[in-house]
Amino acid sequence: MRGAERTVERLPAFLRSLLAGLGEADAFELDRRLRRAVRLEQRLEAQLGPALLALAEGRLHRGLGFRSLDAYASVRLDMSPRKLRSLLRLERVGRRRPGLARAFHSGRLSWVRAHALVPVVLLSSAWQETWIDRAERVSVRRLEEDVEQALVLHAESPDRFAETGGLPPEG
Repeated sequence: MRGAERTVERLPAFLRSLLAGLGEADAFELDRRLRRAVRLEQRLEAQLGPALLALAEGRLHRGLGFRSLDAYASVRLDMSPRKLRSLLRLERVGRRRPGLARAFHSGRLSWVRAHALVPVVLLSSAWQETWIDRAERVSVRRLEEDVEQALVLHAESPDRFAETGGLPPEG
């Protein structure tokens, strides 16, 4: 038995099903499996956030022999410091903006999309759900540009921002 096959056999059943018969899968099946893998990854990241926050707030990484949380995440989780800080920020902001936390934890938004929304939802919770809806429909790049424009609008014209939430016109 080859090494890759032995590795696959040791995986939990829900992961083995993603990998079984990949060589025979058509494009539609591959797409279905990739989408399932992305949903799984999003759920795991959402579950990881609260655990990382507890680790950070309790400085528990020190008891595990790591001088910093970044070092712990890098060595133990193979996670970049940027992603670690983003997940922690999402958890902290989620305490003040539960709608954003729900969208992230439910898998409605990836951590990248949810994190892109943080600056604008902190400015106004009134437009939070509309921004979340928008985040589901546009590319991450477009979302980041829209948020940046909303922040500029807030700085230049707070009254106009309050009226529109900084959202770009539809269409």
